[in-house]
Amino acid sequence: MTNGILIADDSEVFRRAVRSYLTLREFEICGEAIDGALVILDLRMPKMNGVEVASVLKGRMPDVRILLLTMYDEVLGYKSLMSAIGIDAMMAKTNCFKTLGGCVRGLLNN
Repeated sequence: MTNGILIADDSEVFRRAVRSYLTLREFEICGEAIDGALVILDLRMPKMNGVEVASVLKGRMPDVRILLLTMYDEVLGYKSLMSAIGIDAMMAKTNCFKTLGGCVRGLLNN
């Protein structure tokens, strides 16, 4: 998927209208959400990496919770730096499915 668009709005009617409008203009909609309580980011992405995205999101929405996933285990040693940027949790992709559910639940309940 390239340049996928996520539509986040609490109004289902408005989300559907935006989806229809953009789909008719050949934009790719990757999903919909009713809020932005939690964002799960990959560390390494082609246009903006996860740290850059997290920094921008936290600057605009300080209450959003951010989980960073990475294939690079050495990055997990930088938890204090990532926390200062606004990343609430990090985990390795290699074994994330053992603890991902609990981590997401914990982030949403805080």
